[in-house]
Amino acid sequence: MVEALGRAIKKYQEEGKVKGIKLAKVVSPMTHHQFVDDTILIGKAQERKVNSFKKVLKYYEKASHKRINL
Repeated sequence: MVEALGRAIKKYQEEGKVKGIKLAKVVSPMTHHQFVDDTILIGKAQERKVNSFKKVLKYYEKASHKRINL
């Protein structure tokens, strides 16, 4: 599931909903960092940016609570 969260954040970045922070000119902006079961969200402290991260986290929350019938 954590990989799905990373992909969702990446999709939001591609759509321009989340920008992240650019650490160097030759590197794309960093929006998140994941290690095992921890995720750090990286972005500017602006209400619109924070709301975008909240949306992706709500999406992840809903997806992680769904039950799959096999």
